[in-house]
Amino acid sequence: MAPPPQPKHATLLRGTQHVRHPAPHPRPHEPGDLVIYHGSITDRHGLYLAKPCDCFYCARADYLGSDDVRYRLTDPYSDDPNALTLRCVRRQSVTRSTANA
Repeated sequence: MAPPPQPKHATLLRGTQHVRHPAPHPRPHEPGDLVIYHGSITDRHGLYLAKPCDCFYCARADYLGSDDVRYRLTDPYSDDPNALTLRCVRRQSVTRSTANA
């Protein structure tokens, strides 16, 4: 028998209020993983290399203890693999590519 489908959000009952929490996200992407971007900038959807974002704002958020991981995405087919394409990309905006297997 197949396991029941996982909810996208877990619901916590606090008093008379329902508080929605995001379901646990799969493991974080490793630096250098191929990912598929499907975020809000639709003309940039596609395959990228993901590395932790090292901009000032993300470094400051990390220093202050935020566990919201953001990535910088680079073009895997570029002559310069460090050429920045997208930065500060949320984890929810990328999916690990099956080409990593």
